[in-house]
Amino acid sequence: MRQYRENNGAALKEKLKKKFALGGVTLWGVGLCAFLLIFDLITKILAEKYLAGGKEIDIFGGLICLRLVYNRGISFGMLSNGSAGVKIAVIVVTGVMMAAIAVLYAFIDKRRKPLRISLIFIVAGGVGNLVDRLIYRVWLPDAPKGVRDMVDVSAIRFGSFNFGICNFADFFITAGAIMLILSFLFFDSEALFPSAKSKKLAETLAAEKGEGKEQNEFSATEEITAETEKTSETEKTSETEKASETEIKKSGTETCEGNHGADDGT
Repeated sequence: MRQYRENNGAALKEKLKKKFALGGVTLWGVGLCAFLLIFDLITKILAEKYLAGGKEIDIFGGLICLRLVYNRGISFGMLSNGSAGVKIAVIVVTGVMMAAIAVLYAFIDKRRKPLRISLIFIVAGGVGNLVDRLIYRVWLPDAPKGVRDMVDVSAIRFGSFNFGICNFADFFITAGAIMLILSFLFFDSEALFPSAKSKKLAETLAAEKGEGKEQNEFSATEEITAETEKTSETEKTSETEKASETEIKKSGTETCEGNHGADDGT
């Protein structure tokens, strides 16, 4: 059984090594996340440079307006007047969530592309806004700045609802959330209503898991059989040794009796 556990441990280490290796889709995912993050930060820098002092730029006939505002809270300006403890809690929770999603990404099979890409977008957007909160120390009562927003889409309405003023990090989070929902519904191996491609992937993954389980069971059976045979051989050896000892004792007893008889005759 020890050998079996060692084999399983080695297999797990090899699997983790492949998951975290900086190559293939893992490196591609890290590169995409870095690109999105850098893009978001560059747009914020440009906004501070060209939209400072209340400047505005209308796009698409005023449907979208570029203007710079600082958000000291979270989405839609909520918690802008919150206490330092609340804002620090937001920062900590955001950091933990982004780290958890990044770890989750590393463990998800590389063939589940829509799901993995959605997580990349969410992490890039979350980290982009987290950087602003840390740089400008939004938890301070007199913090002059906050998360830099520059895309005013409040003219786009859905009834009485509008998205207000956003930045590209917000767009990435929104896009990632939409892709995540679509993945769970249609485009993932574990989707509720999987597409034909997703069904095929699910069958492939299930088959691989089945083969892996069978192989582990076979290895365990071999290990148990080997241990049983070893135990049997040990028992046989022990019985043989006991039989030999008995024969030796018996032979010694007969020799002693013979010697006693010879002495009596003398």
